[in-house]
Amino acid sequence: MSKLCDKGETLVKELLAKAETEFKKENCLSPYEYILNHGYDCFSDEDIKAVNEYYGYPHPNRLHDPKYFFCHAPFGDVYPEILKTRSVIFVTGSMELHGAVSNLFQDGHQCLSIAYAMREKTGVMLAFPTGAGSHPAHHCYMPGTTIIPEKTHINTLFWNMIGLYNMGFRNIINLQNHGQEYVNQHAIHKFGKTTGCPALVMETEWYTWQMKGFDPRHKSCKFETPFIHGDEAELSYQLATGPVEGVDEKYAVKTEPAGSLKYSPCTKAGALTPGISVWHQFYPQGMEWKKTPAGVVGDPTTADPEKALRPLCVYSMQLQFYIEMTMKIVTDDAQFLTDDFCLAPIDEVRDYALMPPYESMMKHNLIPEDSNWKSIYRHPSVMAMLGVD
Repeated sequence: MSKLCDKGETLVKELLAKAETEFKKENCLSPYEYILNHGYDCFSDEDIKAVNEYYGYPHPNRLHDPKYFFCHAPFGDVYPEILKTRSVIFVTGSMELHGAVSNLFQDGHQCLSIAYAMREKTGVMLAFPTGAGSHPAHHCYMPGTTIIPEKTHINTLFWNMIGLYNMGFRNIINLQNHGQEYVNQHAIHKFGKTTGCPALVMETEWYTWQMKGFDPRHKSCKFETPFIHGDEAELSYQLATGPVEGVDEKYAVKTEPAGSLKYSPCTKAGALTPGISVWHQFYPQGMEWKKTPAGVVGDPTTADPEKALRPLCVYSMQLQFYIEMTMKIVTDDAQFLTDDFCLAPIDEVRDYALMPPYESMMKHNLIPEDSNWKSIYRHPSVMAMLGVD
């Protein structure tokens, strides 16, 4: 590793080590706020560059690499790692026009680059991402934007979670940045209500709570305009995360945001600015095909990867803290197989949460008679949903 990378590693490890013990002393509500405050207010630009070097941004496209996505590797190499980590990142992708300047899978690639960094630093495993996703009404009719109905999208995520749980993943992180959070959350609660099983399932976005990095009124923000869509902020983030070959800045076109009301009551994208309603709780937003048919809302001509480094690195540190903490929990049966982590009484669902007896199954073609493990697909509520409609 380079000296810059070594510096970044030291900065990250020292900050994460202090976060849990020091956050209350600084009147923070959680270790995540402690990491956020220090990342934005205490780290210098040179520190952020070192942290960025540690995480390896920008990442190339690794979608076909078996070292990253377990679905490409021999399962004999995979199941020991499942038993060890029990943790997985599952990226929800989308096909959406971000102007001629960028690629249709931009939202997915940005999340995947963060997932690659987490894979390298924590050992968390990576499930293959979904392709097209859900969209709000104002995205409709745009060429290049593929819209999956909400019910289909929710069920796709739900059944992927069931499959991941059946493999032994008890810590499932749904990472997305397309603004599907108002839909994805239904899949998470459907999982909890349907199974009642012990699990840690979280949806997260790289812009969550990153106001200091995306609101130009904060001194730590390097952007000139608030984050909206395919604009200065989002294209900068794509350039910072990679893959950079998915962008050609000669195609960048500036547009002017135009909504339905003179003064919108809504937050901007990612709920990063004030409002009395979150952007996905209002209709009609500015209809893209009418207002900005170029597929861009804002000005990508001023994009620069360095503008996005601080929010990218702060979020990465927060996510690393979460993964390391939760991985310890799900791999400790004495702590995890309790009523703290499930809706149903633990005695009713414990057997579904036991790890598959992989060694015996894979090497001896046998499920031991003394194994209490039950496939989640045997859960009565899950079985009732498996039939053909």
